[in-house]
Amino acid sequence: MVGATDAAAPAPLLLGGCCLVAAVSLLLACLLHTCTRGRHWIAAPHPEAAPHPEAAFPTAQWAAAMRACDARSAAPQIGANVGAGPDLAAQHLAGETGALMLDAIASPLGLRPEDTIFGMVERTHWLDARWMAALDGGVRQFVILGAGLDARAWRLPRLSAEVRIFEVDVPAAVAHKEAAVARLALPHRCARTAVAADLSDAARWPAALLASGFDPGAPSLFLLEGLLQYLPPPAPPALLRAVAGLLAPGSAAVGDCCVNMIATHAHTQQVLRAFGTRWSFDLPSRAALRELLASASLEVTSLVPVRKRFSPLHAAAAATAAAAAAVSAGSIAQEAQEEQEGWEEQEERWAGEA
Repeated sequence: MVGATDAAAPAPLLLGGCCLVAAVSLLLACLLHTCTRGRHWIAAPHPEAAPHPEAAFPTAQWAAAMRACDARSAAPQIGANVGAGPDLAAQHLAGETGALMLDAIASPLGLRPEDTIFGMVERTHWLDARWMAALDGGVRQFVILGAGLDARAWRLPRLSAEVRIFEVDVPAAVAHKEAAVARLALPHRCARTAVAADLSDAARWPAALLASGFDPGAPSLFLLEGLLQYLPPPAPPALLRAVAGLLAPGSAAVGDCCVNMIATHAHTQQVLRAFGTRWSFDLPSRAALRELLASASLEVTSLVPVRKRFSPLHAAAAATAAAAAAVSAGSIAQEAQEEQEGWEEQEERWAGEA
């Protein structure tokens, strides 16, 4: 999950402040198109029941496939903003299912898989920067809710043995990942703990986290990436309240959510359904997101705009235009330079609002 956005204008949100005076930040970002949410307001139930929590695991393989796509590129972006390398294990973690999902998203739109990963790259940039800022600020406990195939335990720099990372996800996801990590012998210096728990059940997952050694009295960073949209509508408010209750002073929470995505991204929903899951939760506006956070004793302290790098229609049009016209190497280089300068300016603004 990274940065807050709605279908019209993606924008990550910095959220802060909990009843314990903890510095709480929640990023709302782009999943492939975008994401966000809000308070006493609860998304209206969809006609069909939400999929079982374990049904969303293929989307973790999809996310890994996007990171793998970035890692194979000539100039990988993931990790570049925090002094880390690309996610070299992602291709092995994604497996055939991840590659199939990525192709199912791209091909019907006339796109290449790499044309669809910009949202993932920006989301990862934003969240990695928040993680490293917390680490540099003295935080040594990190909790990844809906960890899926997250690679930060071995991908990010400066994670010493005193750093504890708790990866929380449903039992099937934990079993799959632990088997893959053992098979690939992925190296990590930090203390990594897998916690099997259903995050749609806010009455139980906090207990599982505490039983695994999480210290609620010490500062921590909670990461909610690509999670909320797969939970049944009543679950996100309860999950956020549970997170707020575990935040000691000096703690933070970062993540992403969907704003007006379910109704406007039929193609993505169709692909998700084909793989046994779907988006079940989103919000109609950023105001609803603010309400949701307020109901969990979390308060928005700043709104950070995010570039809209990809949407199916815009990207398809761009691909068609590129095929129809010859673009000079000089203009491509100039565009790349302007893109990089724009990204650096964006990161400076984010750093100023941290």
